[in-house]
Amino acid sequence: MSLPKTRPQSSPAALLRSLGLRATPCRLAIISFLKGKHSPKHLAEIHAALGARYDLATIFRNLREFHHAGLVSTHDMGDRKKWFSLTMPGSPHKHYLRCTLCGETREISQCLWHDADRHIAQKYGYRLVSHKLEFTGICPGCTTVHSTKIR
Repeated sequence: MSLPKTRPQSSPAALLRSLGLRATPCRLAIISFLKGKHSPKHLAEIHAALGARYDLATIFRNLREFHHAGLVSTHDMGDRKKWFSLTMPGSPHKHYLRCTLCGETREISQCLWHDADRHIAQKYGYRLVSHKLEFTGICPGCTTVHSTKIR
C-alpha cells in the first residue's frame, strides 16, 4: 500500500485517518515518539518511552499494522531485534549505519541505490523495485577506545 500525499505538517491523527486507521491514544503516542527520532528504535525502547500505559503486545501489534500500512519501516541491524522508524509521506526511505560495539546508530543522508532500482526493474521486467540496506561497522569512539583490539 502506498502512502497518501499528505503534507508533512499533518497531525498524527489526520495521517492515521488518511491510511484508514483509527487514531487511538496508543497509536498517537507511538507516532509522536518515533516522529522526533533520527534513528530506528526497537520495541523495548518504544515501550520504555511510552511507560506502563501500554503493554508490549499492544505496541507491537500497532507497529505491525503501521508497517503493513506503509507508515513504519522495519530494519535489521544484525542484533536479532526488529527496529522501527517512521516513514513520512513524500519522504525518501532511509538507510542507517550502526556501531556493532556500542550500538550508536546514524542516519545515512542519501541513498545511492535509486538508479540501481531502476536498472534492475528494466533488466528483469519488474515494477516497483525497492531495496533494504543496512550498514554496520565500528564507530570512531569505539575505534579509539578499543584500538588495540581492532585490526
